[in-house]
Amino acid sequence: GLLGITHWRGEVVSVVDLAWALGMESVGEGVESPRWLLASIGGVPQAWPIDRTQGIVRIEPESIRPLADWVDSPINSRTRGIADVQ
Repeated sequence: GLLGITHWRGEVVSVVDLAWALGMESVGEGVESPRWLLASIGGVPQAWPIDRTQGIVRIEPESIRPLADWVDSPINSRTRGIADVQ
C-alpha cells in the first residue's frame, strides 16, 4: 500500500511499500528507511523504501517482455513483464 508522500525536485511523489507491491508481507507503517529507490513509472515518479541495493540499471520500456504463462507467482498480477539485464 501507500506509505505516504514526499516532495522531490518540485514534485509530489508517492511512497509505496515495495513488499506489498510484490505480494510479500508488508513492512508496515512507521518503519524508518534511510534509503529510497526512486523511479519514474509511466512518467509518474514513485519512491520505495529499501534497506540495500545490489546496483541500479536503466531499463528501456521496449526491452520488457511478457512473463511466460507457466510462471505462477503472487507478483504476476502486479508485474508488467521481465527484462534481461546484462
